[in-house]
Amino acid sequence: SPYSTQLCSRKAAVWPSLQGIGSEYFESAAVKNPRLRSLKQGIGMSYPLKSDVDMGHVQAGFSSTPEYLKEVLATKKPKHSRSSSNGYIPGNPNYKEKEDMYDEIIELKKTIQAQKIERHQMKTKLRRLEEMINRKDKQIEKLLDPFKVTVSWGDKNEARVVNGLKQKILKLQQLCKERDKTINKFQADMKSSNLEEMKIAMETCSEEVFNFLVLILFQSTESRETQKHLKALNAAVLRLSRTIKNLQAENRRLKEDLDHVLCSSPSNETENYSEWSKPRLVRRISELGNVSD
Repeated sequence: SPYSTQLCSRKAAVWPSLQGIGSEYFESAAVKNPRLRSLKQGIGMSYPLKSDVDMGHVQAGFSSTPEYLKEVLATKKPKHSRSSSNGYIPGNPNYKEKEDMYDEIIELKKTIQAQKIERHQMKTKLRRLEEMINRKDKQIEKLLDPFKVTVSWGDKNEARVVNGLKQKILKLQQLCKERDKTINKFQADMKSSNLEEMKIAMETCSEEVFNFLVLILFQSTESRETQKHLKALNAAVLRLSRTIKNLQAENRRLKEDLDHVLCSSPSNETENYSEWSKPRLVRRISELGNVSD
């Protein structure tokens, strides 16, 4: 404790010059307060003061306080100095020497002043740090904003590249958001979409089956018509082949008749036949046939 009686008296250089002021302060306080004067002289007062009456109810609790706390509060001497030979009077509070108290007050004032200076320095550092943080935040906002053209890069091409990359990043973010929305929508409407897809698939299948049936019927009717047409063509071919055969036979017969007529006619007439035309020869052959009949 700073008020322990075992502390050695400090040899401060400032004490001789301030000793008179301290003694005058304590003497004036003792004159003004009779209780302090009586305590200084070691004489108890015969009449109770108001403070004693007010603090009377605290003494019961204070009596149960541990010995160590009493010694710390400077109301009790340590065990090794509790004899009357050491100048200890039981029941009286323990006060330190004036020199020790004054030196300790000076040290405490110096400590308080140093702490104030340190507090002021810490405030200054804190203010500078806050300013630096605000400046960094503004720089970050400028870097993240694609619509503000920053020329602080030193080269306009670099600034353009950075702005282009920022715009691409924003576009990609928007695209990702749109994809997320569509995915969430599909996940929410999964059941209904599955049913609708099944219905659409069934309808398309039924339409395809109907189209196949129509195509099969159309092909069957076409095959029947083609068969009829083929039969008619075959009959026509047979008729034409028969006609050709008849014409060929008639042609052979006409040639034979012509040869017979040429052989039976005189030579002078035969020479004139070579100059006739084909229709004339046909008429002559028919006339000769009638004559022979």
